[in-house]
Amino acid sequence: MRALGGFMLIGRLQAVTVISLFTAIAMSLPALSYLLSGVPAGLIILRKGPAYGMQVLLVCLLAVVLFVALAGANPQVALAFALGIWVPVAICCSVLRITQSQGWLVFAAGVIAAAYVLMVHWLIDDVPAWWLQWMEIWIKNAFPEGGGEQYQEVLERAAPAMNAMMASGMTISLVVATFLSRWWQSALFNPGGFRTEFYALRLPNVVIFLTLMGIGLLYTGSGQPGSAGLDILVVVIVLYLFQGLASVHRIVAAKSMPRGWLIMMYVLLLLVPQAVLLVACLGLVDSWMINRNKEG
Repeated sequence: MRALGGFMLIGRLQAVTVISLFTAIAMSLPALSYLLSGVPAGLIILRKGPAYGMQVLLVCLLAVVLFVALAGANPQVALAFALGIWVPVAICCSVLRITQSQGWLVFAAGVIAAAYVLMVHWLIDDVPAWWLQWMEIWIKNAFPEGGGEQYQEVLERAAPAMNAMMASGMTISLVVATFLSRWWQSALFNPGGFRTEFYALRLPNVVIFLTLMGIGLLYTGSGQPGSAGLDILVVVIVLYLFQGLASVHRIVAAKSMPRGWLIMMYVLLLLVPQAVLLVACLGLVDSWMINRNKEG
């Protein structure tokens, strides 16, 4: 990783080569697209600045469009990567570079996800029905000879939650990609700096505006599943999840506790969905205590 990062930072040509290559690989591995395509782009922006980074990404876009066209695929795929991954990652990395605060980075990712929620609900009258339609298409493609009818009830139950899942997944992907870019930069130029910055993660007080927006939209939308307000509140929970994770890491380090506590926490987060709410509540309490101490 050190050698690759150093090679990318030599000049624009090297950065374009690496990012374009990893983006081409990411097209065949969509689940890893933020990691393969977003993390190298984030490193360039964090180290060289937004203007330099956008110049590199524009050339990368041209290179990827050419690659996709030669491969006989739709060039719009490259544009989707640019708008869906590079632009949000560039925004988050620019916020982190300017503020030097991972709390503001997490908030920026939440704002992007909230903007996505509002845009979807503005463009589409019935969002759950829209998601149900798309999921039915996916099932038909997965079972071209029939047999997917057994999943219809599952799809109908999942449809109202799909937009919130997409928004929360977007938030997590953006934060994790930017975290990895920052860790990479730290490993190259400031060993141990990422850990110090992560332990100091504090969500800004303006997060309350996202919360109030969600509650207001939830009220106006009558609290229906799949409403814009509920989707935004799910995003807020994800923001406090990262605050909670930072708090647990900070406590374990301060108390010199075994790393097994951290492993157990992440295992629970993967296996028990309710653990997300528990850690998010811890983050909410941690944020409230920090603000109270500042006022005192």
